[in-house]
Amino acid sequence: MPTMTGTGKELVEKGSSFTQAYSNGVRSQRSIPSMAFGRYPSHMHWGPDGRDAVTVAAKNISLGEILRKGEFRTHAIIMERYFRKQKGLTQGWEFHDSNRIKPGFNRWDKPTSEIITTYTLKQMKSLENSGDRWAIWVHYYDPHIRFRSSRFGKGALARYDESLAVTDKALARLLKAVDLNDTLVVLASDHGQGLGTHGHHGHGSQLYEEAIHVPLVFAGGPILKNQQRPEVVQNIDIVPTVLNLLELKDPAAVFDGRTLVPALLGFELEKRPAFIEALPDPHTTDHVWAVVDGEQKLIYDIRKQTMQRFDLHQDPGEKRPLDPFGGFGPRLQRLLNVHRGQATWMNKGYYGGKQKGWRKPKNRNPSRTQIPDRIAGALKVQLGDLVKLKAFRLLDPPRAGDRLRMRINIDVLKAFKGPLSAMVHVEGRGTDGQKIFLNRDQRIRPQPEWKEGDQTEILLSFLIPRAAKGADITIKVGLFKPGHRKFKAVGPSVDGRGRVEMTRVRLR
Repeated sequence: MPTMTGTGKELVEKGSSFTQAYSNGVRSQRSIPSMAFGRYPSHMHWGPDGRDAVTVAAKNISLGEILRKGEFRTHAIIMERYFRKQKGLTQGWEFHDSNRIKPGFNRWDKPTSEIITTYTLKQMKSLENSGDRWAIWVHYYDPHIRFRSSRFGKGALARYDESLAVTDKALARLLKAVDLNDTLVVLASDHGQGLGTHGHHGHGSQLYEEAIHVPLVFAGGPILKNQQRPEVVQNIDIVPTVLNLLELKDPAAVFDGRTLVPALLGFELEKRPAFIEALPDPHTTDHVWAVVDGEQKLIYDIRKQTMQRFDLHQDPGEKRPLDPFGGFGPRLQRLLNVHRGQATWMNKGYYGGKQKGWRKPKNRNPSRTQIPDRIAGALKVQLGDLVKLKAFRLLDPPRAGDRLRMRINIDVLKAFKGPLSAMVHVEGRGTDGQKIFLNRDQRIRPQPEWKEGDQTEILLSFLIPRAAKGADITIKVGLFKPGHRKFKAVGPSVDGRGRVEMTRVRLR
């Protein structure tokens, strides 16, 4: 577990902590909703993105909504302008706007923890006097590299230490007012912070330990005191655990996490891997996934098409990457591919919402045949006796001169080994009547071994010729094993040459 000092260390002594806890995201726009709703970011329902924040769709069921049904009064004190713009984040909670609490509170470089604690204590006193059961979600935003000065010296590390010290003092004052005999306290973090260890300061795109390995402490009631648990757990486990402790449930709610109550009471906990996702949003196009299984870890960067494997026991600082195809590599790749294959996520705002560049194109030539932009669709195609194609999705606007990425969901019908390759065909005619033709052969990664029953996905990317601007094109794909013939494709969208027609689009 990340080093806990001061108030955090005292809380650990009063409760149970998990030394290998992970956030499921690394940017707060994804990681905080994931923690509050108990779901992986890629499994949540997202609405269209705004200019600064992704929207949490109303169909998600939050901890606050279930607590309210259990007759709890719920309050969310998340005083930062960054989250005021994220619609849907606090559904089920009474949201306390920072501007109503103190004018000018949203200054980025000013400490806020003491103000948050003072305000929270007032709310707690009012709720205690009412006699109602209550829940308060308090978010301290100071632990970032954002202060301009520090009592500990100069540089990013000193400024980060200053933010931790300020927060620790405020947290101590808050917890002093809490009676752990009748109150449950959960201390968690939605991400860590890079301080140059891997050439990166801050957080948001890299999934090394300093960015995703977070503290997680439960205290109060029947929870064992001064207990440290070594199991791999995740922030998505918080909501199911809290509901289990309070004996509340909602039949309509779906959670990816599991209850940690057995561990909190001193019993054995089943071993499970943790999955961490850095998904694109209005601020970044980074797209990175990671899996931690015991002391083994794999990071897969989709944009860069790179993999890194680490043994966290032998190399806790992640300085010596191991062969991703050796040792535990195949198992980690299989776990990660199955997890990605179960994703329901699509960042509609970034990839197809109201962002600049996604205006509906005008029909400049009414006489031309209109071909709709079909950016996603179902497939019913079987490739030999090994693979079945289920669906596809274009992840980028179809623009001439740009790289276009396509995700294909597949079912593995029969176990086999070795990589797959894909041949992408782009065909059509330009506005001048000239024929457009592109073939692109690419290796599919990562997957040295395919297991029967796996539901996974493959990602293809290819560059559209700039000369194809305004053209109507057809995108077709053929799969094959290197050194072998192309798989025989059977299905309604297969052409005479055995290629699978994915979609027809008009290029911007």
